[in-house]
Amino acid sequence: MKEILIVITGSVAAFKALELIRMFIKNGDKVRVVLSKGGQDFVTPLSVSALSGSEVITEDTYKMEHITLSRSVDLIIVCPASASFINKLANGMGGEVALDIFLAKRVETKVAIAPAMNVEMLNNPIVKINISKLEELGYNILDCSKGELLCKEEGEGKLMDVNEIFNEVNKMMEFGARLKGKKFLITNGGTIEKIDDVRFISNFSSGLQGALIAKELLERGAE
Repeated sequence: MKEILIVITGSVAAFKALELIRMFIKNGDKVRVVLSKGGQDFVTPLSVSALSGSEVITEDTYKMEHITLSRSVDLIIVCPASASFINKLANGMGGEVALDIFLAKRVETKVAIAPAMNVEMLNNPIVKINISKLEELGYNILDCSKGELLCKEEGEGKLMDVNEIFNEVNKMMEFGARLKGKKFLITNGGTIEKIDDVRFISNFSSGLQGALIAKELLERGAE
């Protein structure tokens, strides 16, 4: 059984977090939920507490939980993570329970961020820089899906399918520390074999396989 804290922020995809909560509960995991002020514009504390089986933490019910919660869970998931929340989180901002949790958490506590936003927001250089900051901190950034967004625009920015989020999180927990302390060097991309001083033989390798191997090793705790 895992102890999971799910943070729901102000995104139109917030309702999908309810299905994720249900999946973890069905799996036998213990789930606590923090509902940001923006998140309450899309889902209600009552619906969340009914699924999680525990009191939902909001700004109105906040009683120093940023310390006790962040120290008592195995994993923190932000689902969905809005552009605004990502920008605040990457720059160390606090002042609300959903952000204070990350300032108080232990370094080793695993974090998964599931972004959901408009395609232009996702492609905004500021958002991209801040996502990179979070990745450098060791946060697991889950990929967005492509398709028709809830704002009716097309492109990348949809919340990852909740079944995939569930599987990714379980894989993180299963493999997280298995290769901790191990260092790997991966050669990636096309190769060149010299024929003579002028000519060579190469190939069209995209480097995708090497990149996926590197991603899997990182998820298992390797350097």
